[in-house]
Amino acid sequence: MKVGDLVRWKGCWGKVGTGSPGIVLETKPTKPPYGEEPKTAVLAYIRECPNPEWFHENELEVINDRW
Repeated sequence: MKVGDLVRWKGCWGKVGTGSPGIVLETKPTKPPYGEEPKTAVLAYIRECPNPEWFHENELEVINDRW
């Protein structure tokens, strides 16, 4: 996942692929517990949210190829 990707929030109404698309504004590595691999935190603007919010990469679905 990178800045500029189009995404959807997987938690939106409990179904993947529903809701308005959003855009990734920033990414940064997370600080995992000892022994786990780093993941990515994603700052995204999604229309359902009034302001950009931070998500874990697993909460978002990249939809670049659909648009």
